[in-house]
Amino acid sequence: MEHYRLSDDKIMTEEELATMVDQEISQALGGDSDSNRLSRDRAKAMEYYLGEPFGNESEDHSRIVTREVMETIEWIKPELMKLFASGSETVRFEPQTAEDVPAAQQATDYINYLFHRKNEGFKILYQWINDGLLQKNGIVKAWWDEEESKVRERYEGLTDQELEMLLAPDAVELLEQETLPDALAEEQLTAQFEQQMMQFEQAQAQMAQAPQDPSQPAQPPLQPPMMPDIPNVHNVAIARTGAQNGLKIVNIPPEEFIISRKATSIKDAPFCAHRTRMSISELNAMGYDTTGLPTAQNSSGLEYTDEARARYENDDTGPEHDETISLDETMREVWVTEAYVKTDYDGDGIAEMRKVCKSGSTVFSNEEVDAAPFAAWTPIIVSHKFFGLSEADLVMDLQILKSQLLRNMLDNQYLTNNGRYTVIEGMVNLDDAMSSRPGGIVRQKMAGGIARLETPQLGQSAFQMLDYVDQLREKRTGVSERTQGLDPNALGPNTAASAVNQVMTASQQRIELIARVFGETGLTDLFLLMYKAILQNQTSKDIFRLRDEYVEVNPSDWHERKDVSVVVGLGNGSKESELQQLGQIVQLQQAFMNNPQTAPLAAAANVYNAAEDMVKIFNKAAGGRYFTDPASPEAQQQAQQAQAQAQQQQHMQEQMMQQGLQLEAQDRQIAQMKAQADAQRKQDQTQLDIAAQELDELEHADTVALKSAELEMEFQLEQEQGRAVALN
Repeated sequence: MEHYRLSDDKIMTEEELATMVDQEISQALGGDSDSNRLSRDRAKAMEYYLGEPFGNESEDHSRIVTREVMETIEWIKPELMKLFASGSETVRFEPQTAEDVPAAQQATDYINYLFHRKNEGFKILYQWINDGLLQKNGIVKAWWDEEESKVRERYEGLTDQELEMLLAPDAVELLEQETLPDALAEEQLTAQFEQQMMQFEQAQAQMAQAPQDPSQPAQPPLQPPMMPDIPNVHNVAIARTGAQNGLKIVNIPPEEFIISRKATSIKDAPFCAHRTRMSISELNAMGYDTTGLPTAQNSSGLEYTDEARARYENDDTGPEHDETISLDETMREVWVTEAYVKTDYDGDGIAEMRKVCKSGSTVFSNEEVDAAPFAAWTPIIVSHKFFGLSEADLVMDLQILKSQLLRNMLDNQYLTNNGRYTVIEGMVNLDDAMSSRPGGIVRQKMAGGIARLETPQLGQSAFQMLDYVDQLREKRTGVSERTQGLDPNALGPNTAASAVNQVMTASQQRIELIARVFGETGLTDLFLLMYKAILQNQTSKDIFRLRDEYVEVNPSDWHERKDVSVVVGLGNGSKESELQQLGQIVQLQQAFMNNPQTAPLAAAANVYNAAEDMVKIFNKAAGGRYFTDPASPEAQQQAQQAQAQAQQQQHMQEQMMQQGLQLEAQDRQIAQMKAQADAQRKQDQTQLDIAAQELDELEHADTVALKSAELEMEFQLEQEQGRAVALN
């Protein structure tokens, strides 16, 4: 590529670039020399962590070493691991616009998947946290590995067709091939041939014995069977080339990372580098030309630092204990430096970041890059410095102090149990006096020839000093017996629960601050590096499993982003507070949904988000495990079914209401008809009563008239006959 240059004399050669890198290395922190204070401090912290002797021990005194450094770090690590490694979403990418919400969620899911599944996310976090707590800064490296994976495979007994099918793909390379006759096929074909020969001989003998008819033409002679060709089989070794390894994340030992002295962070560092040992074979696999490397460039080309030796000296497992020279030249190891330096290499007057891979004076690669692929964190940030303080720095002096106090107490106990004596020379058998055993006797020539030197007993102040050291550690680090759950008095009958919570919360504030620093510095930088590497290198779609479903992701649809939020839990007390706050939000949502005027303010998606946040507080897997996303196809299908069911129920209710109205109308009509019938019946009865009364009156009138007529006739007869007459 052509560059605009001010003048040809400003163009830098690779030899000059390699010299400049060597000069930067010599001036950087964590460089070649073991005399620098940083390396000594980190080596000392490792020795204290492993419980190595201090070097001031005496032969006849206690040499116990307490483990304040190890205990402090090992009690902080579980809290940090619980916060960052207990869920599947360590870091969340925030959307920049409303349209960016799906892409941000996709990036969050996919990058967390690559971190935890494709890379050893738990192990990376564990070692990263441990390095920061113990050795000031923890370093990880994230880059896109373009090396294609090659797998060697061996096959035996392949036929010609099977071999052709095996070698058909372009990704398969034939390494070895051995062609042999197929023994099994040869055995079967030989048996078939022998059987055919036997049948041929029998048929030939029968033809010879059969009588010949002179009138018939002679039969042609039989043709003997032919032995078929024996097929071959192939034993082959192939190399199958797979896809690129993709995104890789590794922990870097702190002693292998160097950085400019004036740097306050990796982003603004004019120089930083990763130095490690690699074999010639590894360099060849990376495509580097190793023919120019001098033979003297072996494993002793650079000495190991004190901190590297301190890591392995307790069990002799370090690489420096394996200095055997391999007879295989490809397994010879050399020191390789991958440096990132800002320099005006192309002579255009503007310094750019360049990646330089070199070993000794041999430059393997030299290319311009955007940034160094490192992310770092330190538990205690020192303003305007890259290297901060570790938890070991806070308690190493306490480990010396407590170890010395405990040694004095043990020495006092030893002297109390097996004290010193004064003897009068010549009056006491010294062999008896120097032999301390239960029931032993001491021979003396005179009474009082031997007397015990009294050892003063240590008072309560010695034990109070041990407690005081523990209090100092608690003030400095927040780690105490109460936070560890080991204090028997922390939950006594007279201790209020609120007081215990206050003590626990106050102690956890230091750990929570460390967690926040780790999340906002190291994790944020790492996931932005991962996002950028995927955006620049992954051009094809990928399918990964998310929440028991296979999801397709296309990073080419992503865009540059700088907004990252870290998901950090805040301990049990804070979890209770968050649950209470979410409970209030849910109650407010319910109140809004019950009011028709405010119902649009709380939709189903808002309730789902609140429920998911509550699940995450309990460190449970969210994302549809306990609640269904209203935007998911399943939820939409259920909503449609529920809507159809509601419409059907409403229709049924309307029909029932209509039927009820009809029944009411019929009841009213029946009641009206009944009332009319009752009124008609009453009217008919009245008329009947009137007719009966009139009939009674007529009958009475007839009776009276008849009686009157009878009396009239009796009177006339009496008048005529002159006597009393009674009719009938």
